[in-house]
Amino acid sequence: MKVFYKKGAFMQKAKKKKIFKSLDAEEKLERLTSLAEYKRELQIWENVENSKREFFEVQDFKQDSDTLILKLKGKETNLPGKQVLINFEVEGHEFFSVGNLKAPKESLYQLALVPKIFRFEKRKYMRIPNDFARRMSIKISEGESVNYFKLDNVSPDGAAMILSSEKGRYFKPQTKIKSLVLELNEQIYKVANAVIQHATILEDSPELIKVGMRFKEIDQREKRALAREVQNCLYKALKKDEKDS
Repeated sequence: MKVFYKKGAFMQKAKKKKIFKSLDAEEKLERLTSLAEYKRELQIWENVENSKREFFEVQDFKQDSDTLILKLKGKETNLPGKQVLINFEVEGHEFFSVGNLKAPKESLYQLALVPKIFRFEKRKYMRIPNDFARRMSIKISEGESVNYFKLDNVSPDGAAMILSSEKGRYFKPQTKIKSLVLELNEQIYKVANAVIQHATILEDSPELIKVGMRFKEIDQREKRALAREVQNCLYKALKKDEKDS
């Protein structure tokens, strides 16, 4: 059994910045103030299985308490008193945070935010970096040979890894991989078929390549469970920032 891990803290840091960004104080204030100024839509839901997103309109932002004042766009909600995930979109990016929603006063709700807001590129499925998880890897079996690869990032639709360039011959574009196993934290997901989409030499580290793959065939129940765990990793990363602040 062979275990291949990417090397070089520099590349790990560079890849992390491209996947997501934690807003600094200035950009955070700018984004939240803009939400109120243009009365933008906010999606809120509880981090539990089968939770549905609910829609609110931002009315105001209280900078001194990091609180958004919201108007419910639907008829009713059972989210007050709960800690919720928050999502909004601006200029091709998605923003996520966590907050505590309070009961309404005169039909307006108060949402007290945690310190951190994460920005991601807008995608069909959320992609998270490996430092959001305790373990993120794939297992590829071929005959009696079993290889484990640490992932750089993962989404319900695919994954990427960074390897030494000499291993590129095993992961040429359009190469098909059957029956791989994805491990995310303590959870295991079976992918019937995957295909390599690209294997690119990194500009700043030519001894490394980034390999991206798409999950072409995965049971829908497995895919939903994977999406749920990806969201849970995001939630815990935001909560960790709350505790460390």
